Formats: sequence, structure tokens, C-alpha cells
Amino acid sequence: DIDEAIVRNGQDLTLCSALPGAMGICMRRDSPLKAYRPGITHCEDCDKLVDPEPGHITLKYFNFIAREQGAKLLERGIIVEPKALKTFLESRDALFWDDIVSIEINEMPHSIEDMALFILHATDSIRLTVRPAPTA
Repeated sequence: DIDEAIVRNGQDLTLCSALPGAMGICMRRDSPLKAYRPGITHCEDCDKLVDPEPGHITLKYFNFIAREQGAKLLERGIIVEPKALKTFLESRDALFWDDIVSIEINEMPHSIEDMALFILHATDSIRLTVRPAPTA
């Protein structure tokens, strides 16, 4: 039950729009083939939390949801490991940077050049906030 499921501290929540073919059939909510995905789906008979507590989860967006919601998520801010962010940023081309208006790391404004140095020397998780250029 999507309305009742609890994501606990340290767990992953993956969001994806419809998938084609056999994968889509397996991933469908009430699919007869859902037995093929036991390690990646919510456990219905897990203990309910009486008093939910705040924590951190890993949120993974794929395909259409990533395109539609990714920028909004970055505007709110994400917690990211410096090494993962460095690897991601190294693979971006110049067009990627053209759409960025401002960057904050740990709630402090940074230039793109300054951000690279900060990430290189960071040892703990950082809070990254990115504001993209307005779309026409």
C-alpha cells in the first residue's frame, strides 16, 4: 500500500515511470510476476513504526521522473558524498554548466570553480543546492 509504506532510515526509495516489456510486467504493482523482485520491493509484513523518526534515505529517480523532478529536488538541496559528486561532475560537458545560475554547498554560495576545489578537499557528506536557469 503506497499510502502506508514506511521508508526507514538508511533505505533506498526508487521512483520510475512505466517500464516497457517484461521488466514493466515484473515491476507492476499487483503483477503476478512480482515474485521475481523480492529483494527490491517493499516488505508488506515488516513491523510498523509506532513513532516514526527522522532519518536519511537514498532517493533514486529514473527516466521521465528524473527529467521532470530532478531540478526541483536539487533546488531543495540534497546530501551527497563528495567522491560521488566529483565523479558525476567530471562527466558533464559545457552545456550542463550553462543552465546553472547558482550553487550552494552547506548553505554557502560557491562559484563553479570554487565548488570544484571545495569538493576535492571535502571529507564528509555535503549539502548541495543548485538553482537552474529559468526555462523559456
